[in-house]
Amino acid sequence: MNVPRNNINLWEAVKTDLEIKIMNGIYAAGERLPTIVEMTEIYGIGNTTAQKIIDKLHEEDIIVKKMGVGCFVKPYVREKIRDKLRLILDDKIVSAIDYGNKLGVSKEEIIKQIENLAPPPRRPHREDAPATRRTK
Repeated sequence: MNVPRNNINLWEAVKTDLEIKIMNGIYAAGERLPTIVEMTEIYGIGNTTAQKIIDKLHEEDIIVKKMGVGCFVKPYVREKIRDKLRLILDDKIVSAIDYGNKLGVSKEEIIKQIENLAPPPRRPHREDAPATRRTK
């Protein structure tokens, strides 16, 4: 899987990818994240990098580790992740405006360019609730 790096470390890019998937409900509350071995296969990273990502998500209180079972998304973390990622977005927007100012591009021109480049908004995913499995 290709993860955009955008001047950040590979482990940060993969961690952000997982956070976005949690925020968007791809990994819902109570669901298991990929194991370290699965992460190495999915993202093409080493075991140490995968372990660092798991440790950071645990440190940030996003996941719970269950020895011998796996790592699971904690309930009600989507808003926490969304707030954190929005702060990162704010920093990137400020940087873009500053860079634009250095090039003589106005804030309004930057906003117009963003509107022209932006894809249409996506529909929200399932709510932040514990995962349930359907049985027959």
